[in-house]
Amino acid sequence: MAAVEPVKGAAGSRPRVLCLHGFGTNARFMRLQTKFINPEFNAWFELVFMDAPHPYRLPPNQDVVLMGVEGPYFQWWDLHGDSSSGLAEAIDAVCAALRANAPVHGLMGFSQGALLAMSVCLLQHRLDPRLAGLPALQFAICWAGFLPPKGGLFEPIFGPMSTEGESRERARLGIPVVHICGRQDTTGADPVRCLEASEQG
Repeated sequence: MAAVEPVKGAAGSRPRVLCLHGFGTNARFMRLQTKFINPEFNAWFELVFMDAPHPYRLPPNQDVVLMGVEGPYFQWWDLHGDSSSGLAEAIDAVCAALRANAPVHGLMGFSQGALLAMSVCLLQHRLDPRLAGLPALQFAICWAGFLPPKGGLFEPIFGPMSTEGESRERARLGIPVVHICGRQDTTGADPVRCLEASEQG
């Protein structure tokens, strides 16, 4: 495995991290989540928050209500309907945010946002033209992340979702990724498969 250089911003600055919220929430909710999970995040990183491009029109989940975060709420793609165009638009939105806030040193995603963060890192590793000219992402932090089911929308990005042979090699992200999942997580998070997909190639 290649040596990993310490992540640094410009002289005297904190590394900048683009934060991708979870399904059916928004940037304000993730801002509160990061403070709740670890108050030191703002001391370590310059956090930049963005809303997903697609509206979420169902009632908010209990956590959003309890934390008093008002809408509108958003989703990166529709988990319950036709998401054929949702993912491409989500990736385009993240690429636009990376350009608007450059240099961005890393991504941090929660749940649906974690899967999107892994997708963008993998696209970078494969030299996708949508990321051309951007400073390279150096790391990602994924909370309650999961991988997509076999087939469908994500297969062109991740390849067949297997941990064996060529398929496993195709799914490597090429940069350090931290995966965090609670012992009682009920969101379907799958840290073992996420770790297998995140090994540096």
